[in-house]
Amino acid sequence: MQVVELTDYLTNSPLKPESSYLVRNSDVNPCLQHNPAVGESQQPLESHFDRCSPSVLAFSDQRSASTFANEHGGQVVRFSEFASDFQR
Repeated sequence: MQVVELTDYLTNSPLKPESSYLVRNSDVNPCLQHNPAVGESQQPLESHFDRCSPSVLAFSDQRSASTFANEHGGQVVRFSEFASDFQR
């Protein structure tokens, strides 16, 4: 898999993966900001898989990523470090 572009969480601007920083496992998950699916009984359905969990958010620089992580938890990593985890 090749990632050619990311989107900065703060500015919604495109980022080159090789120069970006990621915050993974924060308490912010954009995919959870929607109405839950409900069944016929109008009760929320239990989710067994979420394509956005754990949360991974991109930032243009380390300072922005670190500030965000200090407020919302998570680990700051360079994209290259994150990508290498998937190549193993």
